[in-house]
Amino acid sequence: MPDLPCDGDGVCMVCGAASPPEVDLLRCSTCATPWHSPCVTNPPALSDVATWSCPDCSGDAAPAPIPAPGAGGELVAAIRAIEADQSLSDQEKARRRQALLAPFCRC
Repeated sequence: MPDLPCDGDGVCMVCGAASPPEVDLLRCSTCATPWHSPCVTNPPALSDVATWSCPDCSGDAAPAPIPAPGAGGELVAAIRAIEADQSLSDQEKARRRQALLAPFCRC
């Protein structure tokens, strides 16, 4: 199963834990997205928590399958529109991307 962050409501998209305790959350040093540490495949050592980057930001995420031609064009366009919106913070962009992808999660 791939590593997934907590969704916009604070629910872990891997195990379904609602609002895990703050002590169990890892926050990406790049995008500030919260991740449920017990559900991260390779959690950082305690000394590295402050500089930890999530799989999405570090490039360690498993590559997404390439959609068939014509499939998912609207989704890709929506993600590109989010990324291009300079009025959004990185955290808001991450939240909006997660909201778009949540229906496709097979958790």
